[in-house]
Amino acid sequence: MKKVKLLLIGAISLVVFGFLLPQPIQALLVIIDTPIKNFFVIHTLSLCIIVGIIQGISEECGYYFVLKQISKNGQLKSLPFWFGLGRSLLHTLFDMGTIIVTFTI
Repeated sequence: MKKVKLLLIGAISLVVFGFLLPQPIQALLVIIDTPIKNFFVIHTLSLCIIVGIIQGISEECGYYFVLKQISKNGQLKSLPFWFGLGRSLLHTLFDMGTIIVTFTI
């Protein structure tokens, strides 16, 4: 499998499993007016912990699934490196953009 393809697969997996999948689940905790929302309004630290757990489970299980599927197709020894580099580059760009936007507002 080509290295550029692995970079793109890593970046796409970050978008799907890091940004798109956990966001609706996390939003349900604070958008819909339920006793759960009221609990998290009072206990902000609990909300941070739950959001972190949801994010971690979503990302790591998704990356495991994608890597397992990719490794069936080709046996490139540096597969985890290029896959991780694709995720990391996109995540770094996202974080830099967030920091720039936050400090310019």
